[in-house]
Amino acid sequence: MIAGRPGTRFLFHVLCLALCALAVSARAQTGSLNEGPGVGGYESLVYLPAGHDAQTPAPLVVALHGCKQDSRDFAAGTGLGALADREGFVVLYPETRRPVYRLWLNPNRCWEWWTVENQSRGAGEPGVVVQMIEALKPSVKIDAARVYVTGLSAGGAMSAILGSLYPEVFAATGVHSGLEFAAAEEEVPAPAFWPIAYWFLGWTAEAADAMEAGGPDPTRIR
Repeated sequence: MIAGRPGTRFLFHVLCLALCALAVSARAQTGSLNEGPGVGGYESLVYLPAGHDAQTPAPLVVALHGCKQDSRDFAAGTGLGALADREGFVVLYPETRRPVYRLWLNPNRCWEWWTVENQSRGAGEPGVVVQMIEALKPSVKIDAARVYVTGLSAGGAMSAILGSLYPEVFAATGVHSGLEFAAAEEEVPAPAFWPIAYWFLGWTAEAADAMEAGGPDPTRIR
């Protein structure tokens, strides 16, 4: 799924082709991958393309990893750095934060696209990503009219949320294997905790069946 203002889609056709080639990313990346801004305990990496001119505002692509990945995995797997070298854009790779008290709900380090907080403007993980972009600007000149967001799986779902909540920030959104905005409103515990959730949180038998099938409670999906 690709969405955005007119004149911005060509770059995302190229980006989605790069994401489809997750397992074929042996092309040399000659730019530099550096530690990026951190916000609220969330960290990031920034890729500056080869020949980057620090005085000229560059397009920015925000790339969100999938479950069981981190920013470095995603940078290596997608090959976006090689594409950035060719096209001259900067890549920001935000990384999820999973405190111990949330491991039972999200052990796979997914972007939590399903929570109400993370589907609200000015809050949660979408707010963190937008703050990271602002925190990057003092050190890297960014063309504010050419800021894009893309992601894979849970990162794709979070990309759709970002594009929906912040249309003035993102010129286009590219979603690979993700979901649409407001696809669900449900906390999904890790499988090992499903019996506990069933007995102590009073889940229905139908909800338990849905958990075993790998999805959220169907009675609470909009």
